Amino acid sequence: MSIKVCMMSARHYLLDGRIYNREAKTLLANGYEVLHIGYGNEDKHYFTEDGAEIIQLKKLKKGGSFKTAFQSLRQSFLADIFEAAAKAKADVYHLHDIELCRIARKLQRLPHKPKVIYDAHEPYFENFLDFRKYHSLPKTLFNDIPALLAEKSFLKKADLLIATESNVGERFARINPHTAVIHNYSYSDENLIQSVEKKYDLVYSGTINEERGIEFIVDAVYECKKRGVDVSCVIVGNFETKHHEDSVKKKIATYNLDSQFHFPGHIAFDDVFSFYNESKIGVCLLPRNRTFKITLHVKLFEYLHFGLPIIVSNFGHMKDIAETDKVGFAVDPYDASEVADKILYLLKDDRWQQYSNRCIEVVRKKYTWQEEAKKFLTLYKNMLSQEEK
Repeated sequence: MSIKVCMMSARHYLLDGRIYNREAKTLLANGYEVLHIGYGNEDKHYFTEDGAEIIQLKKLKKGGSFKTAFQSLRQSFLADIFEAAAKAKADVYHLHDIELCRIARKLQRLPHKPKVIYDAHEPYFENFLDFRKYHSLPKTLFNDIPALLAEKSFLKKADLLIATESNVGERFARINPHTAVIHNYSYSDENLIQSVEKKYDLVYSGTINEERGIEFIVDAVYECKKRGVDVSCVIVGNFETKHHEDSVKKKIATYNLDSQFHFPGHIAFDDVFSFYNESKIGVCLLPRNRTFKITLHVKLFEYLHFGLPIIVSNFGHMKDIAETDKVGFAVDPYDASEVADKILYLLKDDRWQQYSNRCIEVVRKKYTWQEEAKKFLTLYKNMLSQEEK
């Protein structure tokens, strides 16, 4: 009889790259039954081509009728997602967001005694310190702080803790010995790499908000333009707010760079690859803060997989990768002149091709999901063989 795993998320996309394309697909390919429960714009229940069951619960808005307000209040306490998860009677509940720590012990206490995994995608405490200024007071008091307290309480009780990088992993390991780091490396599939015409000099892929440094890219492209070089850039992803989108596009227009930037919006995971194939350099210019000094950004490994040398901020894991593996440059993101120097250096003569070959070689040797998947499956096997807590 197969083991049933219920992935759960409160804020992640149900077909998220790590949750679905890496972890869920790995489990499915090795005989596990996988269900993912999370939130979206409407209620949905379907099966993917890979065989995963998806239950999407409608994310309710505050206000409206008394009934809607009551349902929204229940949802704020995660009652709906807990009910759906309990009904599934899974052998393993794999939690992917800090909010879900608030119901983690309830899941462990279900009559069938399931295992509960907490998979921390980010350093949430540092996130709170860095980004609380963007949150309303009610969100801080009734969501952020309770979630952080619940995480702290649950860490000792978790059947397995998973982190995506070493800093959080070491912090967890001091609390619970059942801790492991599973990196967000990309699949090594050279069939995805296509020899096509390069349409873009630069590519950025991922979340687009005020904390992700898109303005640094705009400033660098403008600096290149002042030097007589029109650098093209594709920004793949959705803006989180209309206000920020308007601000960025106004800046682009002010610099007369409209023809040099392309915004395709949010696209399917596999479709992002076409933009990587059509680009030369991957950029990740993040502002300096506690979170980004710790976070290991998945987009870096995607860039490298497609032979894109990287230009990144000069701190944290990204600096180490760029410099240690010699696959790009770490720069001061606030210095548009320095960023432009490195862009133009890589684009000159045959330097880009030399770096591109190096990127593909490094990924093949060091940064593949296939190797992480073996560790991931071993963790599951060992956890399921543990005696009850």
